Amino acid sequence: MKKIPTSIAILGIVIAWITFAEWQRREFVHQRKSLQESVERQAKSMVSAIASIVESHRWFGPFVQNELNSALQRIARSADVLAVAIMQTDSRDKRIFGAGDAKLLDLSVATDGLWTTDGFAIGHPFQMTTSPPNRGMGFGGLGHVDHELFDGRFVHSSPANDQLGDFKAVLLLDRSGVDQQIQRELRNRVLLVAFGGLVLACTAVAWTTTVRLAEARGTARLLKAESHHFQQLGQAAAGLAHETRNPLGIIRGWAQRLVSAGLPTDEQQFQAEAMVEECDRVTARINQFLAFARPPELQIETTSVREVIEQLLLALEPDLDDRSIVVDIEHVGRENIQADREQLRQAVFNLLLNAVQFSPDGGTITMRFSPQPTRGEFRLEVADQGPGPPPESIGKLFEPYVTSRPEGTGLGLAIVQRIATAHGWNVGCSKRENGGSVFWIDSMAASRKGA
Repeated sequence: MKKIPTSIAILGIVIAWITFAEWQRREFVHQRKSLQESVERQAKSMVSAIASIVESHRWFGPFVQNELNSALQRIARSADVLAVAIMQTDSRDKRIFGAGDAKLLDLSVATDGLWTTDGFAIGHPFQMTTSPPNRGMGFGGLGHVDHELFDGRFVHSSPANDQLGDFKAVLLLDRSGVDQQIQRELRNRVLLVAFGGLVLACTAVAWTTTVRLAEARGTARLLKAESHHFQQLGQAAAGLAHETRNPLGIIRGWAQRLVSAGLPTDEQQFQAEAMVEECDRVTARINQFLAFARPPELQIETTSVREVIEQLLLALEPDLDDRSIVVDIEHVGRENIQADREQLRQAVFNLLLNAVQFSPDGGTITMRFSPQPTRGEFRLEVADQGPGPPPESIGKLFEPYVTSRPEGTGLGLAIVQRIATAHGWNVGCSKRENGGSVFWIDSMAASRKGA
């Protein structure tokens, strides 16, 4: 199964949350529009009804005018009505009959309505007769009456004689109620989006944790298999070393006797001494191979890095003096770390020996220790002034049998890698700006990687 990169998974979750948020935004816009349209429909129905009621009278006479004020007052006291008015638009004095808060009312509002800061205002124009209707005589329509019965019936006026006036009904409905509903809807949508984001975040955390747990289990299985492999390799190597060192020791012993006794010719003496040196070299390689093949069994204890460095410098003092190499120790205090003392000693020794082998005569080796006591972390660097590794080989320096020296075994840095991995540390190498290389052991990098 192909692993999905964490960055792509997080991007997918973010896109899903943005899509969900956009969906909720669209739903809120639709709901807000629906609420506002309901107010607009209510206002249109009310103002149309008011105009129809006024139009139902025969003419805009004193009776209608007297009743109009009280009717408008009753409408203004209705729920959600801020102001209502009826005005005659074609007369010079523009008679206005209204109720409610007149300051809020815009009499010029159009028939399609207008949303204001206070509410929704709408106008509705209509026409009605402004002159008294003519009286009919019953026979031929002679004479006229004004709101009086004639011959037992009302006689309707003739349209040709009626005078039509232009009127306009204006209504302002309160928007506070719908605004509260809109705010409540907005709050619910925001909470829903936030909750959705929280769910997606929890899902992302759970997914990341599951992936890391699976990776950790896979790594543990690989480490277990590797440990078992190295254990078997170590056992085989121990047997091979035993079978090799015994006859090698006998050969070296006889060669050493010949060297000590002295041989007849210089050539024979030189060959005997070379035999002793080769036996020592092979023995050293066997010991290095055993150190690499044998799985480290850690004995974690409180260890002083400075004491380890001082002991190693004392052991390497002859090699350093012969080549006039100076070791500069920076920022190495008395801080302690939790480590296997002997394994740490072996790792630092290999790094120091590697720096000595590549440093020029009269050069300087810089050792730098950066501890974080509160977090139990540290970084140890060993820098030399040698030629530095080629860029293409930096990633392979800690692999077994990779060396740039003809006389090297290629196991020194591999042993450092084994020891660091057993402790849960990282190792690495980089080129120095002014030439040379820096090898480091870093527990902080391992902590960040596992975080």
